Order: sequence, then C-alpha cells, then structure tokens
Amino acid sequence: MKNHSRSKQIVRNERKITGDILQNILLFQKCSGLVKLVYPSMMSYLTRHLGYSDDQAHRRLKAAQTQKTIEIAQKEKKEIPQEKKEALIDVIANQNNFQTQKILSEGLGLPPKENDRMLSQSNGTVRIEAQLTHEQHEKFRKIKSLFSHQCPDQKIGDLLEILCDFYHKVLP
Repeated sequence: MKNHSRSKQIVRNERKITGDILQNILLFQKCSGLVKLVYPSMMSYLTRHLGYSDDQAHRRLKAAQTQKTIEIAQKEKKEIPQEKKEALIDVIANQNNFQTQKILSEGLGLPPKENDRMLSQSNGTVRIEAQLTHEQHEKFRKIKSLFSHQCPDQKIGDLLEILCDFYHKVLP
C-alpha cells in the first residue's frame, strides 16, 4: 500500500514538473531573440543546451505548442471537453509542427490571424509574419523548391533576397 501511495505521489510530481518544463519552453519561445543569439532554434536549444534527445525535444515542443493553442482557444471563451483534447493529441501524434498547428487551429475552431507584421529584433534583423491563402502558399512552396539549389537551408529570408535581387535587375 505504501508503494502505491508513493507511486501516485511520484506521478503527481512528474505532471507538475512536466507542466513547468512546458511553461518554460513557451516562455523561451516568447523571448526567442535571447535564445537565438546562441541557438538557431528551440529544437537546438533543447537538444544542445538541455540535453534532450531529438525525439524528447520534439515531443516537448509539440506538447508546448498544443498547450499554447488550447490556452488561446480557452481565452476566446471556448470550452474544450477533455475528450476533444485527447482526440486532438491522438491526431497530431505523428505530424510535423506545421501540420500540428493546422490540425489544432481547425480542431479548436480558432480564427486565422489576419494581420501582417514586421517586427524589429535586437540583432538588427526584421521578423516578418504574413498570412497566405492556400494557393499563395502552394505557389511559394513551388518557388522554394525550384530555388532549393540556391537556398539549401530553405530559409525564407534567403529566398526572398534572391527574388528581390532578380526583380531589381528586371525592373527599371
């Protein structure tokens, strides 16, 4: 009986610690400028700095993303039954981050963000957020694929630079 009580306490502690870890990941993502001074991505931070395996880091990032999206939905006064949360978690289990965000947004009925933004960052770069239609996204993916030999890292900024340089040469 004592072992049973101890096991329950350990599980409660594990859940609390896991919740704390996910909250820290979300906090670091909000302050990503600080992390990106040393690490190119959250995945890199979790694996190189914190010592998680790739698989462990990926699961934690996905869990943090899911938690954040559910919190956004709940702030919009949407009650989400536990069964629905569990069903969404099952669906996103083997998806990449892009697919996960799409599934969560659709599954929770979140409206799309419609404002484009340019954010100045501490290292002199500018972060651009834009909303694309499905058709625009497909066109962009095709162009990105066509230029993959010039942009092997597949960075959007590098591709935009190539396209801007091209049009600067073509336009008067």
